[in-house]
Amino acid sequence: MRIHLGGSSRQSLVVARGKLDAAVKGATAANASELSSQLFFAADVLSKNTSIRRAFADPARDAASKGALVKDLFAKSLAATALGNTHSGINSSLVSCRRPSACARAACD
Repeated sequence: MRIHLGGSSRQSLVVARGKLDAAVKGATAANASELSSQLFFAADVLSKNTSIRRAFADPARDAASKGALVKDLFAKSLAATALGNTHSGINSSLVSCRRPSACARAACD
């Protein structure tokens, strides 16, 4: 899949891909599939909720408060690896992408 990304989104995608590669390296197919499903779930939540995306894109919020928000939103529904990758993606501004689900799909390609 090809999507057009600006400078910060392109850098965020590189960081997200690196984190995802590290997370699935040596993982079984079942574990990688579960991680993928959980990351798409998080991307779907973000893509459908403008107020959550605004909260993550707010430059006044520091990384710690964004991390706390990730935990509040997803701690009960995501495994630790998916939660960590979601947190990393948000801290590297992956959610600045206009279509987070498209960015997540591109990261998995």
